[in-house]
Amino acid sequence: MRREWELEDLIERWTLDEAERELLANTSGATRLGFALLLKFFELEARFPRWEDVPTVADEDKLVFWLAAEICPLKMSRDRLRAALLARCREERIEPPRPAPIERLLGAAEAMFERQFTMRTLDRLSAEAVVKLEELIAVDDPDPDGGSGGMRSFLQELKEDPGPLQLETLLAEIVKLERVKATGLPKGCSRGCRRKSWRAGGPGR
Repeated sequence: MRREWELEDLIERWTLDEAERELLANTSGATRLGFALLLKFFELEARFPRWEDVPTVADEDKLVFWLAAEICPLKMSRDRLRAALLARCREERIEPPRPAPIERLLGAAEAMFERQFTMRTLDRLSAEAVVKLEELIAVDDPDPDGGSGGMRSFLQELKEDPGPLQLETLLAEIVKLERVKATGLPKGCSRGCRRKSWRAGGPGR
């Protein structure tokens, strides 16, 4: 069954003629619409629709799993994810969802990818590395009254722009690098991460 139609083709192929409307005379509501669709489908395809001709929840689940496993690790743009999903629908001969469900599927796939990546990363970390990572987000000298007191965590310092290139800033960045190395993160712990996810510091970081 064709997936893409021009307006003229839709009018020509799917408009009921007088004889066909007479066949629907004793039907109404959803029954009338369903009968009309079956009638025109049979006229075009010489068969009645099969399950694969209609998108199902199972189809949507397959698309989400496929996007999370194969596409999300490679593509960041929603437009590219959307294009990949529609191409997959054509390849698998699945009726593409409407725009609103497509956005829901893309969001579900992205969330699944992020959860899977997080769990894989945690599995690669030792208990000692986890403790040291937690130290990165801890405020070194919290306000005794319970406030932050303007203090920053080391992670916040890492995200900041180092400023003009000077000996002082260069030495400060070296200290940061050594402290990050001291966390003992295993090689390849971020394997499978989309590059953009690690560029929170902005250009040049």
